[in-house]
Amino acid sequence: GYPPTIINTFIEENSITNKNVYVFATSGGSAVENSFETLKQQYPTLNFINVKRFLGNETEEEILNWLS
Repeated sequence: GYPPTIINTFIEENSITNKNVYVFATSGGSAVENSFETLKQQYPTLNFINVKRFLGNETEEEILNWLS
């Protein structure tokens, strides 16, 4: 339910201010909503847009629809 440390490292080492942030995971076992909420609380100045867990059976169209 918490974002991996590598995600925090990426955010802290890269300039993503004024960017839209889409959180996704390719986990088949864990939900990602708690990680999403944790990231929003840890980095309130960033523009978190949406969260999704991909299971590997999504079509390209489904992924593009999620991004739009």
